[in-house]
Amino acid sequence: MAVGASTYGTVAKVEALVGDVVASRTFATGTVPTLAQVEAFLDDTASHLHTALAGGGYAIQTKTALTASTPRAVDWLSLLNVYGACALVLQSLPYEAQSAALPDAPPSRGNWFQKRFEDGLERIRKEGFLAVMGLTRAGRYDLVFAGSQENSDGD
Repeated sequence: MAVGASTYGTVAKVEALVGDVVASRTFATGTVPTLAQVEAFLDDTASHLHTALAGGGYAIQTKTALTASTPRAVDWLSLLNVYGACALVLQSLPYEAQSAALPDAPPSRGNWFQKRFEDGLERIRKEGFLAVMGLTRAGRYDLVFAGSQENSDGD
């Protein structure tokens, strides 16, 4: 399995940040998590990015198409995609998952990556900074309100 065409991050970038969880610093079929799992984590977090992009009024495009038109936006989306995958990699490990669930647990690496990922999703939904990087917005349908009013006579 390889990452999808609309996935912005790469396994190599995930390995650079959290590859220390496997002895070789390279995810493969015999590692925990496996290479296929890391690729799935990248695709899963890319899906979250697409949802946020659509909610922010941006069109969903493949990485190749975006790289040609807005390379700076792709760089940031790639980093965000990798942060989300890193959080999932770390949360897939038993010691990380258990320590993050403790009531007074200190911040973990997985939580750090998850927070950065969630903050990025929120920025996409609420702020127009991707438009400054050249990514055009189609429209914000979450800001459209429809309804009716009623006067004191019930009309």
